[in-house]
Amino acid sequence: MHPLTISRILFVLMWVNEAIVIARATPEDRAKAILPRFAPLTFLLLLVPMFFTLDLPLWLGWTAVALQVIGLATELIGEIQLSRAKAFSIGAKAPERMVSSGLYRFLENPIFAAFLLQFVGWSLWMPLLLIAVVFLAEAARKMVTAERAELRSIHVPQRRLDSFLWN
Repeated sequence: MHPLTISRILFVLMWVNEAIVIARATPEDRAKAILPRFAPLTFLLLLVPMFFTLDLPLWLGWTAVALQVIGLATELIGEIQLSRAKAFSIGAKAPERMVSSGLYRFLENPIFAAFLLQFVGWSLWMPLLLIAVVFLAEAARKMVTAERAELRSIHVPQRRLDSFLWN
């Protein structure tokens, strides 16, 4: 199978996972979700490689697939760890219990880091889309800033390997 086909399948799987996460969230959590005003345009831009791509060398295509696989796996593991700890939400609110094991032992926000990794992999098929990734990174930074404020209110410091992404 060609790496572009696999990449497209992974992109769709990522969005199916997001739809499931949003469907499982409470209406209160959905109301607290922080989405930037430019989110719809950014997501439309990210659809471009479904229809138009550059003719990448095979090694770069497989690199894109690898980034997406690692990102999707990281996202799913992070979500499972939060769900098991009953600390999962899509809004910026202080959790009842802080998760600091598994991926959260090393990463401040593995789910956002995983999104960025998946989007970078996907954007390799149309490098101009890296601009959209920059917009998404800025939106994630704002969400993490709101999360950090909530965590400070319960006296939880958050500094991990990916903290440089959110400063």
